[in-house]
Amino acid sequence: MAFPFGGSLTHAQLAAKFGWFSVIISIVFLPFLMLWGKLLAFPVWISWIFPSGPFYMIKNILVFPGNEDVMRKEVYSAPTSVSRTPPGWNCLTDVEGKKFYEAFWGIIQCLDLDTTEEKFVVTPNVFTWLLVSRVNFDFPPSPVYENTVRFYFPLKGPNMINPFCWVTLMFGITGIMWFGKWSYVPFKTANGITTLQTMFPPDEPAKKLNADNSFKKYELQDAKKIVDLLPSKYGAVGSG
Repeated sequence: MAFPFGGSLTHAQLAAKFGWFSVIISIVFLPFLMLWGKLLAFPVWISWIFPSGPFYMIKNILVFPGNEDVMRKEVYSAPTSVSRTPPGWNCLTDVEGKKFYEAFWGIIQCLDLDTTEEKFVVTPNVFTWLLVSRVNFDFPPSPVYENTVRFYFPLKGPNMINPFCWVTLMFGITGIMWFGKWSYVPFKTANGITTLQTMFPPDEPAKKLNADNSFKKYELQDAKKIVDLLPSKYGAVGSG
């Protein structure tokens, strides 16, 4: 167990993915980061009275026609990193321990993970300092040649006008964007991965979602259209 986060992984396993420097500074800075997150960025003393609901901010559709399930196997759940330095963002799933670890600019945070073959549902816990309402990773039934990642942040409420909240979110979002634009570009190119990113997408139809916000049925994308890059339909292209 990697103290203090819990789960089934060891510190050595986290270091294999993120590096020992990240593991050490993340534990040392954790008290400060938790105070920052819970008192300033996402103040619990306000959310108890005026909670901020989930705001759908980012939708990524990733297709990889020639490499089955490459994102889950080699990026999300792989024990080592495919990113070049500096990574900006990285992640590691602990399916057995039901934890999801991610690092923004080298600083690791821990979230809870609910997983099946067709979904990852990531939600915050007490150690989460860059708060999300949830992140949904959805996968089609095998064979898997694409997946969708949807980010929801707690912004429908007082957090929307909280500058500390936005500073914290930008720290994380810039890390994710750097990952897409730089860190994993060689891996993406080598594996024929195309990412279509939409900022502030329209809400998904409620009838298509489960209680945990995962898709009831994954709707396969038109891979040819995605690879041919149709920004008029999908928004920003190739950012991840």
